[in-house]
Amino acid sequence: MPLSDSLKEIWTPAKTEVPSRLLCGINGEKGHGKTTFVLSAPGPIFYFKFETGDEGVIEPIAATGKEIYTYKVYFHRGNQQAVWDEFLTAVEVTCTELFGTGGTVVFDTFTETYELARMAHFGGRLAQVLPREYGVVYQDMKEITRLVEGAGLNGCFVHKMGRAWESKDLEVKGWEDHKWDMQCVLRLQRYIHNTDVDDAGLGDRYTGYVNECRQNASVIGTWLENNTLDFQHLIGLVHGSGESLEALTARLLDTSNNSSQ
Repeated sequence: MPLSDSLKEIWTPAKTEVPSRLLCGINGEKGHGKTTFVLSAPGPIFYFKFETGDEGVIEPIAATGKEIYTYKVYFHRGNQQAVWDEFLTAVEVTCTELFGTGGTVVFDTFTETYELARMAHFGGRLAQVLPREYGVVYQDMKEITRLVEGAGLNGCFVHKMGRAWESKDLEVKGWEDHKWDMQCVLRLQRYIHNTDVDDAGLGDRYTGYVNECRQNASVIGTWLENNTLDFQHLIGLVHGSGESLEALTARLLDTSNNSSQ
């Protein structure tokens, strides 16, 4: 149907191809492999660091030749509004400059991104903030996701998990509704090897479980473990062009060989 000029000014034709990238929410407790998993995403990786437990994890991967750039957010210092504005500017510049490159932006963690937004907007009156006032925080959080999505980049939005106050069940910390903006949500879990119970020679098991996937519902319920717990492998599963196990193994061996050289 041919559109009039006035309609063309309003409407944009829908895309006919899905970009082969992934906006992924990654949930897990501390020490359960979140950093290692996000660093398996396509490079170059631009890593917004709120956490301090990544030393010894990033360096070996960077030593393989993978491009990884870090931006440390010191959100416990000084004027929180100034820190937040500087951070938002860094996100916008990064996404603008990387438009269409296929790289990856990591927020580790998006839980602390949310905390910084709350402190920037509400300061010392957090206990007195009414629910209706949170709109400005949610808008900023959505804008970060929109910037990554609009640039055609991969996005890794890491969320902490902890025990609920009353039920003691594990829950996502921070803005839980962020999952609705994600193409895929992955829960990471580490199973610690017990020599008294498990077979000898087995190490700790790192697994990922796909909780949500609006891009491809058939992937929901998929378990990834050890070598298949790989971001690029997950991209293939979500987009229906899954990397074969043989190809995945070859790629990981090549990375390991480069690391040892």
